[in-house]
Amino acid sequence: MDDDLDRKALRVGTLTANEFFLVDKSGNERVALLCSEGDSDEDPGHALIQLLDPNRIPRIELQVDIEGCCVRLNTPDDANGVTIGFAEDRGTGISISDREGKRAITIGISHPASGDPRGNHPEITLTDGDNHRSLTID
Repeated sequence: MDDDLDRKALRVGTLTANEFFLVDKSGNERVALLCSEGDSDEDPGHALIQLLDPNRIPRIELQVDIEGCCVRLNTPDDANGVTIGFAEDRGTGISISDREGKRAITIGISHPASGDPRGNHPEITLTDGDNHRSLTID
């Protein structure tokens, strides 16, 4: 980047955009602020903040949409590592995945209107390959 451009400041009262990227000195995107346009009143789109590593892999993500929100911590291979989420009609949960992004630990509470046959009870599930162990409190 040009040193003269690096030192100039842009001052505005309001900046409106659907996408905004912060770049490092080499011009690599390191932070992304994104807003998608939805296709209907039921899907008005989402807002997303991503912190990217030097290889432009989103390592931390914060997303909000009409149904809820989530925070994701991703591996260097762009697989989910840890996800914390809330969905208005489904419930709240945390999942911890292995290095390949396969869920190993899931903790959740279903929303009463979700139709989940387990009901609105907390549940912890441990998974290792095809082996699953769950604990639910009724």
